[in-house]
Amino acid sequence: MPNQRRTRLEEVIGRQLKDVAWADLELLVEGRIQEDQDLEFKLQHYGRGDNDKQELAKDVAAFANTTGGVLIIGIEEDNQGCASSLNPVSLEEGQVRRYHEIVASHVKPLIAFSSVNVATPDDPSMGAVLLVVERSGFAPHAANANEGLRYPRRHGRSTLYLREHEVASAYRERMVLAQSRVDLARAREKEFLANLDPASTWLVMSLVPDFPGHVTLDQSTFAEFQSQFAGQRATVPWYGLTFSLVRVRHRRIYASDYDSSGTGRNQWCGMELHTDGSGCYAVRLGEIPHEIALSSEQDSIRLVSDGAVVSCVISGLERLGKHAWTSGAQGMANVQIQVWPVGQTTPIALARDREVFGVRAGELFSSSHPCEVSVPLEDLGQLGTNLIETAAVLLQELAQSFGIVHSGYLSSDGRINIQYWDRNVHGQVRSWCAANNIEITESVSPS
Repeated sequence: MPNQRRTRLEEVIGRQLKDVAWADLELLVEGRIQEDQDLEFKLQHYGRGDNDKQELAKDVAAFANTTGGVLIIGIEEDNQGCASSLNPVSLEEGQVRRYHEIVASHVKPLIAFSSVNVATPDDPSMGAVLLVVERSGFAPHAANANEGLRYPRRHGRSTLYLREHEVASAYRERMVLAQSRVDLARAREKEFLANLDPASTWLVMSLVPDFPGHVTLDQSTFAEFQSQFAGQRATVPWYGLTFSLVRVRHRRIYASDYDSSGTGRNQWCGMELHTDGSGCYAVRLGEIPHEIALSSEQDSIRLVSDGAVVSCVISGLERLGKHAWTSGAQGMANVQIQVWPVGQTTPIALARDREVFGVRAGELFSSSHPCEVSVPLEDLGQLGTNLIETAAVLLQELAQSFGIVHSGYLSSDGRINIQYWDRNVHGQVRSWCAANNIEITESVSPS
Protein backbone atom coordinates (compact mmCIF):
# COMPACT_ATOMS: atom_id res chain seq x y z
CA MET A 1 0.00 0.00 0.00
CA PRO A 2 1.01 3.66 -0.32
CA ASN A 3 2.45 5.37 2.75
CA GLN A 4 0.04 5.13 5.67
CA ARG A 5 -0.63 8.28 7.64
CA ARG A 6 1.01 7.89 11.07
CA THR A 7 1.43 10.28 13.97
CA ARG A 8 4.45 10.03 16.26
CA LEU A 9 2.23 8.35 18.86
CA GLU A 10 1.21 5.74 16.29
CA GLU A 11 4.86 5.11 15.53
CA VAL A 12 5.54 4.53 19.23
CA ILE A 13 2.64 2.14 19.87
CA GLY A 14 2.73 0.49 16.45
CA ARG A 15 -0.93 0.88 15.52
CA GLN A 16 -3.45 3.46 14.36
CA LEU A 17 -5.05 5.71 16.96
CA LYS A 18 -8.51 4.26 16.36
CA ASP A 19 -7.17 0.84 17.39
CA VAL A 20 -5.33 1.91 20.56
CA ALA A 21 -5.91 -0.41 23.54
CA TRP A 22 -5.30 0.05 27.26
CA ALA A 23 -2.20 -2.13 27.03
CA ASP A 24 -0.72 0.34 24.54
CA LEU A 25 -1.12 3.16 27.05
CA GLU A 26 0.57 1.02 29.68
CA LEU A 27 3.54 0.77 27.32
CA LEU A 28 3.72 4.58 27.20
CA VAL A 29 4.10 4.60 30.97
CA GLU A 30 6.62 1.75 31.00
CA GLY A 31 8.68 3.48 28.32
CA ARG A 32 8.37 6.88 30.05
CA ILE A 33 7.34 8.46 26.76
CA GLN A 34 7.75 12.22 26.98
CA GLU A 35 5.38 14.96 25.94
CA ASP A 36 6.40 16.84 22.81
CA GLN A 37 5.15 19.31 20.28
CA ASP A 38 2.49 16.85 19.10
CA LEU A 39 1.72 15.01 22.35
CA GLU A 40 0.36 16.11 25.72
CA PHE A 41 -0.88 14.24 28.81
CA LYS A 42 -3.68 15.29 31.16
CA LEU A 43 -4.32 13.64 34.52
CA GLN A 44 -8.07 14.20 34.49
CA HIS A 45 -10.94 15.73 32.56
CA TYR A 46 -11.08 19.48 32.09
CA GLY A 47 -13.29 21.09 34.70
CA ARG A 48 -16.35 23.27 34.20
CA GLY A 49 -14.92 26.59 35.39
CA ASP A 50 -13.96 29.44 33.07
CA ASN A 51 -10.24 28.80 33.53
CA ASP A 52 -10.69 25.13 32.63
CA LYS A 53 -12.62 26.01 29.48
CA GLN A 54 -9.94 28.48 28.45
CA GLU A 55 -7.27 25.83 29.07
CA LEU A 56 -9.02 23.35 26.76
CA ALA A 57 -9.47 26.00 24.07
CA LYS A 58 -5.79 26.96 24.33
CA ASP A 59 -4.57 23.35 24.12
CA VAL A 60 -6.66 22.48 21.06
CA ALA A 61 -5.90 25.74 19.25
CA ALA A 62 -2.17 25.38 19.94
CA PHE A 63 -2.07 21.97 18.24
CA ALA A 64 -4.10 23.23 15.26
CA ASN A 65 -1.83 26.26 14.88
CA THR A 66 1.33 24.14 14.82
CA THR A 67 1.62 20.59 13.49
CA GLY A 68 -1.43 18.93 14.99
CA GLY A 69 -1.22 16.48 17.87
CA VAL A 70 -2.85 14.15 20.38
CA LEU A 71 -3.97 15.09 23.87
CA ILE A 72 -4.41 12.06 26.15
CA ILE A 73 -6.69 12.55 29.16
CA GLY A 74 -6.05 9.91 31.83
CA ILE A 75 -2.24 9.84 32.02
CA GLU A 76 -0.20 11.45 34.78
CA GLU A 77 3.13 13.04 33.88
CA ASP A 78 6.22 13.59 36.03
CA ASN A 79 8.18 16.83 36.30
CA GLN A 80 10.03 15.94 33.10
CA GLY A 81 6.79 15.59 31.14
CA CYS A 82 7.13 11.81 30.94
CA ALA A 83 4.15 9.45 31.31
CA SER A 84 4.36 8.17 34.90
CA SER A 85 1.03 6.44 35.61
CA LEU A 86 -2.43 5.76 34.23
CA ASN A 87 -5.40 7.44 35.87
CA PRO A 88 -8.69 6.11 34.40
CA VAL A 89 -11.31 8.79 33.74
CA SER A 90 -14.99 8.56 32.86
CA LEU A 91 -15.77 7.68 29.24
CA GLU A 92 -19.24 9.18 29.45
CA GLU A 93 -20.28 10.41 26.01
CA GLY A 94 -21.33 13.77 27.39
CA GLN A 95 -17.75 14.70 28.27
CA VAL A 96 -16.49 14.80 24.69
CA ARG A 97 -19.67 16.51 23.54
CA ARG A 98 -19.01 19.18 26.17
CA TYR A 99 -15.45 19.59 24.86
CA HIS A 100 -16.73 20.18 21.33
CA GLU A 101 -19.16 22.78 22.62
CA ILE A 102 -16.41 24.55 24.58
CA VAL A 103 -14.04 24.65 21.61
CA ALA A 104 -16.85 25.86 19.33
CA SER A 105 -17.57 28.78 21.64
CA HIS A 106 -14.00 29.63 22.68
CA VAL A 107 -11.94 29.17 19.48
CA LYS A 108 -12.23 31.17 16.25
CA PRO A 109 -12.35 30.03 13.52
CA LEU A 110 -13.87 26.69 14.49
CA ILE A 111 -11.55 23.69 14.80
CA ALA A 112 -12.72 20.20 13.91
CA PHE A 113 -11.17 17.52 16.12
CA SER A 114 -11.96 13.90 16.88
CA SER A 115 -11.80 11.65 19.92
CA VAL A 116 -10.95 8.03 20.70
CA ASN A 117 -12.08 6.30 23.90
CA VAL A 118 -9.72 3.65 25.29
CA ALA A 119 -11.46 1.56 27.95
CA THR A 120 -9.80 -0.32 30.80
CA PRO A 121 -10.04 -4.13 30.66
CA ASP A 122 -12.06 -4.25 33.88
CA ASP A 123 -14.54 -1.39 33.42
CA PRO A 124 -15.67 -0.25 29.95
CA SER A 125 -17.05 2.97 31.43
CA MET A 126 -13.56 4.07 32.54
CA GLY A 127 -10.34 4.61 30.63
CA ALA A 128 -8.53 7.34 28.70
CA VAL A 129 -9.77 9.85 26.13
CA LEU A 130 -7.62 10.79 23.15
CA LEU A 131 -8.38 14.16 21.56
CA VAL A 132 -6.91 14.16 18.05
CA VAL A 133 -6.30 17.58 16.49
CA GLU A 134 -5.16 18.00 12.88
CA ARG A 135 -2.90 20.77 11.70
CA SER A 136 -5.27 23.41 10.36
CA GLY A 137 -5.28 25.15 7.02
CA PHE A 138 -7.37 27.91 8.62
CA ALA A 139 -4.69 28.89 11.14
CA PRO A 140 -4.18 31.07 13.03
CA HIS A 141 -6.94 30.10 15.48
CA ALA A 142 -7.61 32.46 18.37
CA ALA A 143 -8.60 31.17 21.82
CA ASN A 144 -10.53 33.14 24.42
CA ALA A 145 -8.37 34.31 27.31
CA ASN A 146 -9.07 36.60 30.25
CA GLU A 147 -7.58 39.53 28.40
CA GLY A 148 -9.33 38.75 25.08
CA LEU A 149 -8.35 36.63 22.10
CA ARG A 150 -4.85 35.17 21.90
CA TYR A 151 -3.15 32.89 19.38
CA PRO A 152 -1.43 29.88 21.02
CA ARG A 153 1.07 27.55 19.40
CA ARG A 154 3.14 24.58 20.53
CA HIS A 155 6.87 24.99 21.13
CA GLY A 156 8.21 21.63 22.22
CA ARG A 157 6.35 20.69 25.42
CA SER A 158 5.31 24.28 26.05
CA THR A 159 2.60 26.54 24.69
CA LEU A 160 3.51 30.06 23.61
CA TYR A 161 1.43 32.88 22.18
CA LEU A 162 2.03 34.49 18.80
CA ARG A 163 3.27 38.06 18.88
CA GLU A 164 1.57 40.76 16.81
CA HIS A 165 3.86 40.46 13.78
CA GLU A 166 3.60 36.65 13.93
CA VAL A 167 -0.20 36.88 13.89
CA ALA A 168 -0.03 39.12 10.82
CA SER A 169 2.33 36.68 9.12
CA ALA A 170 0.06 33.73 9.95
CA TYR A 171 -2.93 35.47 8.37
CA ARG A 172 -0.93 36.14 5.22
CA GLU A 173 0.05 32.47 5.09
CA ARG A 174 -3.61 31.49 5.41
CA MET A 175 -4.54 33.60 2.39
CA VAL A 176 -1.62 32.31 0.35
CA LEU A 177 -2.49 28.71 1.25
CA ALA A 178 -6.14 29.18 0.31
CA GLN A 179 -5.27 30.67 -3.07
CA SER A 180 -2.66 28.00 -3.75
CA ARG A 181 -5.27 25.28 -3.17
CA VAL A 182 -7.65 26.95 -5.62
CA ASP A 183 -4.91 27.39 -8.23
CA LEU A 184 -3.71 23.81 -7.84
CA ALA A 185 -7.23 22.38 -8.13
CA ARG A 186 -7.97 24.42 -11.26
CA ALA A 187 -4.70 23.53 -12.96
CA ARG A 188 -4.98 19.81 -12.30
CA GLU A 189 -8.66 19.66 -13.19
CA LYS A 190 -8.06 21.49 -16.48
CA GLU A 191 -5.38 18.97 -17.43
CA PHE A 192 -7.59 16.09 -16.30
CA LEU A 193 -10.60 17.23 -18.38
CA ALA A 194 -8.52 16.88 -21.53
CA ASN A 195 -8.63 13.10 -20.99
CA LEU A 196 -12.45 12.93 -21.11
CA ASP A 197 -14.68 12.52 -24.16
CA PRO A 198 -16.59 15.84 -24.46
CA ALA A 199 -19.35 14.15 -26.44
CA SER A 200 -20.54 12.55 -23.19
CA THR A 201 -21.73 13.99 -19.86
CA TRP A 202 -19.42 13.54 -16.86
CA LEU A 203 -19.47 13.98 -13.11
CA VAL A 204 -16.02 15.40 -12.31
CA MET A 205 -14.55 15.67 -8.81
CA SER A 206 -11.26 17.04 -7.51
CA LEU A 207 -9.75 16.93 -4.02
CA VAL A 208 -6.84 19.00 -2.72
CA PRO A 209 -5.75 18.70 0.94
CA ASP A 210 -4.63 21.69 2.99
CA PHE A 211 -1.21 20.17 3.56
CA PRO A 212 0.20 17.64 1.10
CA GLY A 213 1.10 14.10 1.93
CA HIS A 214 3.63 11.95 0.11
CA VAL A 215 3.50 8.65 -1.73
CA THR A 216 6.78 7.22 -3.00
CA LEU A 217 6.08 6.12 -6.55
CA ASP A 218 8.34 3.19 -7.37
CA GLN A 219 7.99 -0.31 -8.80
CA SER A 220 6.60 -1.68 -5.55
CA THR A 221 3.91 0.94 -4.99
CA PHE A 222 2.97 0.88 -8.68
CA ALA A 223 2.37 -2.86 -8.41
CA GLU A 224 0.17 -2.23 -5.39
CA PHE A 225 -1.81 0.44 -7.23
CA GLN A 226 -2.28 -2.00 -10.10
CA SER A 227 -3.65 -4.69 -7.80
CA GLN A 228 -5.86 -2.12 -6.09
CA PHE A 229 -7.45 -0.67 -9.23
CA ALA A 230 -6.86 -2.73 -12.40
CA GLY A 231 -9.98 -4.79 -13.00
CA GLN A 232 -11.55 -3.42 -9.82
CA ARG A 233 -14.75 -1.42 -9.50
CA ALA A 234 -14.54 2.29 -10.19
CA THR A 235 -17.91 3.05 -8.62
CA VAL A 236 -20.36 1.79 -6.02
CA PRO A 237 -21.42 -1.77 -6.94
CA TRP A 238 -24.80 -0.94 -8.48
CA TYR A 239 -23.33 1.56 -10.97
CA GLY A 240 -21.20 -1.21 -12.39
CA LEU A 241 -18.09 0.47 -13.82
CA THR A 242 -14.55 -0.87 -13.45
CA PHE A 243 -11.05 0.41 -14.13
CA SER A 244 -9.22 -1.56 -16.81
CA LEU A 245 -5.87 0.20 -17.06
CA VAL A 246 -3.46 1.63 -14.49
CA ARG A 247 -0.62 3.77 -15.83
CA VAL A 248 2.17 5.97 -14.50
CA ARG A 249 2.33 9.64 -15.31
CA HIS A 250 4.50 12.38 -13.86
CA ARG A 251 4.12 12.13 -10.06
CA ARG A 252 0.75 10.45 -10.36
CA ILE A 253 -1.10 7.23 -11.09
CA TYR A 254 -3.81 7.22 -13.74
CA ALA A 255 -6.60 4.62 -13.73
CA SER A 256 -9.13 4.41 -16.54
CA ASP A 257 -11.41 2.22 -18.58
CA TYR A 258 -10.16 0.69 -21.82
CA ASP A 259 -10.13 3.17 -24.70
CA SER A 260 -12.11 1.37 -27.39
CA SER A 261 -12.59 4.53 -29.46
CA GLY A 262 -8.94 5.01 -30.37
CA THR A 263 -9.12 8.69 -29.38
CA GLY A 264 -6.95 8.34 -26.31
CA ARG A 265 -9.80 9.71 -24.20
CA ASN A 266 -11.73 7.97 -21.47
CA GLN A 267 -15.13 6.69 -22.46
CA TRP A 268 -16.62 5.80 -19.06
CA CYS A 269 -14.32 6.47 -16.10
CA GLY A 270 -10.97 7.95 -15.15
CA MET A 271 -9.02 8.81 -12.00
CA GLU A 272 -5.75 10.60 -11.29
CA LEU A 273 -4.02 10.10 -7.92
CA HIS A 274 -1.10 12.46 -7.29
CA THR A 275 1.80 11.63 -5.00
CA ASP A 276 0.94 14.63 -2.77
CA GLY A 277 -2.47 13.15 -1.88
CA SER A 278 -4.57 15.24 -4.26
CA GLY A 279 -6.58 13.73 -7.08
CA CYS A 280 -9.26 13.96 -9.76
CA TYR A 281 -12.06 11.52 -10.54
CA ALA A 282 -14.63 11.35 -13.34
CA VAL A 283 -17.47 9.02 -14.26
CA ARG A 284 -19.66 9.24 -17.32
CA LEU A 285 -23.28 9.88 -16.49
CA GLY A 286 -25.25 7.60 -18.79
CA GLU A 287 -27.76 9.74 -20.64
CA ILE A 288 -31.41 8.74 -20.74
CA PRO A 289 -32.53 8.24 -24.36
CA HIS A 290 -35.06 11.03 -24.43
CA GLU A 291 -34.66 14.21 -26.46
CA ILE A 292 -36.58 17.42 -26.00
CA ALA A 293 -36.22 19.98 -28.80
CA LEU A 294 -35.62 23.47 -27.45
CA SER A 295 -35.20 25.72 -30.49
CA SER A 296 -33.52 25.83 -33.83
CA GLU A 297 -30.39 27.24 -32.17
CA GLN A 298 -30.12 24.40 -29.66
CA ASP A 299 -29.70 20.70 -30.19
CA SER A 300 -31.36 18.81 -27.36
CA ILE A 301 -31.37 18.44 -23.62
CA ARG A 302 -29.07 15.84 -22.14
CA LEU A 303 -31.13 14.01 -19.55
CA VAL A 304 -29.07 12.33 -16.85
CA SER A 305 -30.26 10.17 -13.97
CA ASP A 306 -30.17 11.87 -10.58
CA GLY A 307 -29.42 8.48 -9.04
CA ALA A 308 -26.33 8.21 -11.23
CA VAL A 309 -25.10 11.59 -9.99
CA VAL A 310 -25.54 10.51 -6.36
CA SER A 311 -23.77 7.20 -6.95
CA CYS A 312 -20.83 8.88 -8.65
CA VAL A 313 -20.38 11.53 -5.95
CA ILE A 314 -20.20 8.82 -3.27
CA SER A 315 -17.78 6.81 -5.43
CA GLY A 316 -15.46 9.76 -6.00
CA LEU A 317 -15.35 10.75 -2.34
CA GLU A 318 -14.56 7.17 -1.35
CA ARG A 319 -11.59 6.85 -3.69
CA LEU A 320 -10.09 10.34 -3.50
CA GLY A 321 -10.66 10.57 0.25
CA LYS A 322 -8.93 7.28 0.95
CA HIS A 323 -5.96 8.24 -1.21
CA ALA A 324 -5.50 11.61 0.53
CA TRP A 325 -5.82 10.01 3.96
CA THR A 326 -3.33 7.21 3.34
CA SER A 327 -0.83 9.59 1.72
CA GLY A 328 -0.39 11.33 5.07
CA ALA A 329 -1.97 14.61 3.94
CA GLN A 330 -3.23 16.84 6.76
CA GLY A 331 -5.85 19.48 7.46
CA MET A 332 -9.05 19.82 5.51
CA ALA A 333 -9.99 18.11 2.27
CA ASN A 334 -11.11 20.72 -0.26
CA VAL A 335 -13.51 18.97 -2.62
CA GLN A 336 -15.07 20.33 -5.79
CA ILE A 337 -17.61 18.69 -8.13
CA GLN A 338 -19.14 19.72 -11.43
CA VAL A 339 -21.14 18.28 -14.29
CA TRP A 340 -19.11 18.63 -17.51
CA PRO A 341 -19.42 19.75 -20.27
CA VAL A 342 -22.32 22.16 -19.99
CA GLY A 343 -23.21 25.02 -22.33
CA GLN A 344 -26.01 26.83 -24.10
CA THR A 345 -25.99 24.25 -26.88
CA THR A 346 -25.65 21.31 -24.48
CA PRO A 347 -28.01 22.04 -21.56
CA ILE A 348 -28.52 19.32 -18.99
CA ALA A 349 -31.53 18.32 -16.92
CA LEU A 350 -31.95 15.68 -14.24
CA ALA A 351 -34.45 12.84 -14.46
CA ARG A 352 -35.56 11.13 -11.28
CA ASP A 353 -34.83 7.43 -11.00
CA ARG A 354 -37.99 6.82 -8.99
CA GLU A 355 -40.18 8.37 -11.68
CA VAL A 356 -40.66 7.46 -15.30
CA PHE A 357 -37.49 8.18 -17.27
CA GLY A 358 -37.73 11.41 -19.22
CA VAL A 359 -39.52 13.33 -16.47
CA ARG A 360 -37.37 16.32 -15.63
CA ALA A 361 -36.72 16.91 -11.94
CA GLY A 362 -35.80 20.58 -12.16
CA GLU A 363 -34.68 23.41 -14.39
CA LEU A 364 -32.17 23.25 -17.23
CA PHE A 365 -28.51 23.45 -16.28
CA SER A 366 -26.73 25.43 -19.01
CA SER A 367 -23.70 26.87 -17.21
CA SER A 368 -21.07 25.23 -15.03
CA HIS A 369 -21.04 26.23 -11.36
CA PRO A 370 -18.61 23.98 -9.47
CA CYS A 371 -19.83 23.04 -6.00
CA GLU A 372 -17.28 23.07 -3.19
CA VAL A 373 -16.95 21.87 0.38
CA SER A 374 -14.10 21.66 2.91
CA VAL A 375 -14.22 18.83 5.45
CA PRO A 376 -11.74 17.17 7.82
CA LEU A 377 -9.70 14.57 5.95
CA GLU A 378 -10.56 11.98 8.57
CA ASP A 379 -14.23 12.21 7.49
CA LEU A 380 -13.22 10.81 4.10
CA GLY A 381 -10.58 8.36 5.27
CA GLN A 382 -13.01 5.48 5.18
CA LEU A 383 -16.49 4.84 3.86
CA GLY A 384 -19.12 5.57 6.51
CA THR A 385 -21.56 8.07 7.93
CA ASN A 386 -19.19 11.07 7.76
CA LEU A 387 -18.48 10.51 4.09
CA ILE A 388 -22.21 10.27 3.33
CA GLU A 389 -22.77 13.56 5.21
CA THR A 390 -20.16 15.22 2.98
CA ALA A 391 -21.78 13.76 -0.14
CA ALA A 392 -25.14 15.12 1.02
CA VAL A 393 -23.74 18.65 1.28
CA LEU A 394 -22.22 18.52 -2.21
CA LEU A 395 -25.36 17.03 -3.73
CA GLN A 396 -27.56 19.63 -2.11
CA GLU A 397 -25.55 22.40 -3.77
CA LEU A 398 -25.56 20.61 -7.11
CA ALA A 399 -29.31 19.93 -6.91
CA GLN A 400 -30.00 23.61 -6.36
CA SER A 401 -28.08 24.38 -9.56
CA PHE A 402 -30.81 22.36 -11.27
CA GLY A 403 -33.55 24.25 -9.42
CA ILE A 404 -34.18 21.41 -6.96
CA VAL A 405 -34.39 22.35 -3.29
CA HIS A 406 -33.80 18.87 -1.87
CA SER A 407 -32.19 15.98 -3.73
CA GLY A 408 -33.53 13.50 -1.21
CA TYR A 409 -31.20 10.53 -1.68
CA LEU A 410 -28.96 11.26 1.31
CA SER A 411 -29.83 12.79 4.67
CA SER A 412 -27.76 15.52 6.31
CA ASP A 413 -26.94 13.14 9.18
CA GLY A 414 -25.32 10.56 6.89
CA ARG A 415 -28.15 8.14 6.16
CA ILE A 416 -29.42 6.67 2.88
CA ASN A 417 -33.04 7.54 2.03
CA ILE A 418 -33.79 4.26 0.28
CA GLN A 419 -37.19 5.27 -1.11
CA TYR A 420 -35.53 7.75 -3.48
CA TRP A 421 -33.48 5.07 -5.18
CA ASP A 422 -34.47 3.06 -8.24
CA ARG A 423 -36.19 -0.06 -6.91
CA ASN A 424 -34.04 -2.20 -9.19
CA VAL A 425 -30.97 -1.41 -7.06
CA HIS A 426 -32.57 -1.49 -3.59
CA GLY A 427 -31.08 -4.89 -2.79
CA GLN A 428 -27.55 -3.84 -3.72
CA VAL A 429 -27.84 -0.52 -1.89
CA ARG A 430 -29.08 -2.25 1.28
CA SER A 431 -26.25 -4.81 1.17
CA TRP A 432 -23.67 -2.08 0.62
CA CYS A 433 -25.03 -0.03 3.53
CA ALA A 434 -24.94 -3.05 5.84
CA ALA A 435 -21.34 -3.82 4.88
CA ASN A 436 -20.24 -0.24 5.60
CA ASN A 437 -22.31 0.47 8.73
CA ILE A 438 -24.40 3.12 6.97
CA GLU A 439 -27.91 3.57 8.28
CA ILE A 440 -30.94 3.43 5.99
CA THR A 441 -34.09 5.48 6.46
CA GLU A 442 -37.41 4.77 4.75
CA SER A 443 -38.71 8.36 4.89
CA VAL A 444 -39.41 10.52 1.85
CA SER A 445 -39.16 14.29 2.12
CA PRO A 446 -41.40 16.51 0.02
CA SER A 447 -39.64 18.01 -3.00
